[in-house]
Amino acid sequence: MLQNACKRVENAYKRFVRGDKNGTRSGKPRFKSQSRYRTLVFDGAKNNWLKFCTINGRWLYLNLPKLGLVKVRSHRPLPVGFTLKQVSVIRKAYGWYVTFVLNDERVREHSPDSVIPTWITRWDWMQF
Repeated sequence: MLQNACKRVENAYKRFVRGDKNGTRSGKPRFKSQSRYRTLVFDGAKNNWLKFCTINGRWLYLNLPKLGLVKVRSHRPLPVGFTLKQVSVIRKAYGWYVTFVLNDERVREHSPDSVIPTWITRWDWMQF
């Protein structure tokens, strides 16, 4: 979590120095108090953080560092053979939500076919 806070500060100052596409810069990054910090990101999550429960297949328990065991309602089943990479706990107006970033080794990398452009050259256009 502390590494994530440092990354956020670094990204905020990079955006401040760089500016937008017109080159204008916005104001300095503001201090965000504890009440404005809505997302907790846990990088380097491991599969042993998940504890499955078989009550109607909807509940699972998530063992987060510094928070302990958290009961999570699952709205879709997790795929078999995945690797858990990142967990985000987000506070929204209607409650707390958990987002998982999964890695599945069985999914192939996308390699698009090479496309040969069929542009009309200027000389061809003038012949019409």
